[in-house]
Amino acid sequence: MQDSERTFCACKKCQAGCRSLPGYLVPDDLPNFDKKDLAQSEGAVVIYEGERMNIPTIVPKTNERGECVFFESGRCTVHDHSPFGCRMFSVCDESDDREHLRHIGLEQIFQNKEYLATLVQLEHAAPRQERLDRLKAMIRKIERKKNDR
Repeated sequence: MQDSERTFCACKKCQAGCRSLPGYLVPDDLPNFDKKDLAQSEGAVVIYEGERMNIPTIVPKTNERGECVFFESGRCTVHDHSPFGCRMFSVCDESDDREHLRHIGLEQIFQNKEYLATLVQLEHAAPRQERLDRLKAMIRKIERKKNDR
C-alpha cells in the first residue's frame, strides 16, 4: 500500500521514534520481516462504530536501550522496506495526509486475518506508557541540545 510519498527525513526529531516508538507494520510489510524481530504493541486507539477501542499492531522489537532493533549507528538498517508506520510518517511532516494514511493502515490491519493471526503469536512490546516516556525523554534531550547552541 502506498497512497503517499514515503518520508526520507532523518533529523534528530524523526529519529526519536526509532529510539523509542518504532512504527507499525501493515499486512503488506509482513513478508519483509522475520517474526523473531517483531512484537505486539498495545495498539492504536481508534473510534469504531462510536466506541473507543485499541487495534493492536505489529511493531519491530526494541533492544536493551529501547531503540528499534533495526536502528543502528543513527540509521535504519531496513530503510528500503521499513514498516508502514516508519516510511509514511515523519515528525517533520505536518500535512493533513498523515491522519488519512493512519486510518488506511489501521483499516488494513483490522480486516486482515493473516496479520491478526501473526499478531497473536508475538510477545508483547514494552508497555505504551514506558515507550511514550522514553520518547518524551528523547525529545527533551534534543530540545536541550538545540537550546545550548
